[in-house]
Amino acid sequence: MDFTISSVTDAGREAIRKATDTNYPLVFTELRTGSGIYSESEDVTGMIALKNQKNSYLISSREDDGQGITLGAVLTNYDGSQAVVSETYNVNEVGIICTVNGEEYLYAVAAVPADGGQELPAYTGNNLTQLVQQWYVALSNDLNIEVQTTGAFALAQDLEKLKNMIASNHYYASIADEDGNAIVDDDNNMIAGDWRYKVI
Repeated sequence: MDFTISSVTDAGREAIRKATDTNYPLVFTELRTGSGIYSESEDVTGMIALKNQKNSYLISSREDDGQGITLGAVLTNYDGSQAVVSETYNVNEVGIICTVNGEEYLYAVAAVPADGGQELPAYTGNNLTQLVQQWYVALSNDLNIEVQTTGAFALAQDLEKLKNMIASNHYYASIADEDGNAIVDDDNNMIAGDWRYKVI
């Protein structure tokens, strides 16, 4: 999705100040999508919520490059157990949500003008749609950053990295669900389990 309007909000800057002053971590929790309509040069810095929020999605991945982090999320119309989009809409706006000491902030907003966002169709039972959204966040190395990913879809690229790490002789890893039950066998074949995983 090609967003031409994008900015950290005043609320996002306040979250950074609060995290810096208190040493509480800045925790990125989710991406929210909506169908709000924006003008070509609209200023989004004063926003505290999306104009017309439709869905929220957990963050699926995090990559650090030393100067910032890339957050990834899977925007979908079906979450594996139920439809999460019941009415087709264009994803015209995306907001990234963070918390500091439990207080929630709309950290940043990205949008496309008019009604030009990518369509996310209502789920009808046989039209699974998934859009991978990535968001780069440049932040000071002095800031304590956490990313909440529990319960999110695992991106294929992250599972491939994990598979390669296990296959190499440089590392040993076990994959377990949140209760500590193994979800791969001795040959690294997936056993019944959920999408959540951790390396122990």
